Amino acid sequence: MPWAKIEHPIMLDFPPGKLCSSEYPNHKHGCPNYGKRPTCPPQASIINEQFPGQWWAIWNKFEFFNHTERMRKAHPKWTDRQVANCLYWQGRARKCLKIELGRFRTIERLMTEPDAEFETVPEARGVNVTETMKLVGIDLEWPPKYFTYQVGLIFVIGDSICALPTKNIQPSCSR
Repeated sequence: MPWAKIEHPIMLDFPPGKLCSSEYPNHKHGCPNYGKRPTCPPQASIINEQFPGQWWAIWNKFEFFNHTERMRKAHPKWTDRQVANCLYWQGRARKCLKIELGRFRTIERLMTEPDAEFETVPEARGVNVTETMKLVGIDLEWPPKYFTYQVGLIFVIGDSICALPTKNIQPSCSR
């Protein structure tokens, strides 16, 4: 199964906005979503990983190499950067992650509370995804060459998926 219970996520040792605001090709000021979406830093709250309850990591393994090879054949004049551009694969991969969430809920027989969150961008909430995935035996490739993973987190109390606990705020979970 592409999910596993973890003691708690491993947190970044620096503010998550530092990643998002870092320059990368054609984005001098970092991610264009930084400071604009409520699910992105600095608005996104930092997860409090110390609350009692169960943490689950859920992931989707995407065949990145196969995708890039298909794109090379379809667009022989494209550069390596164009072939690997996340605009052409990330939407499908994220959809697969949400399908895994549905399978997880069904198989683990977990209820979802109305305000429950499934965090599909845990790094925006302060999680070190690379180190957290090592807890379940998965070493992420950076940069990805053969596979890339989309990782989500769920916090569970009893038999209910709850809103992820944030710093200084109790998790929301009606019982």
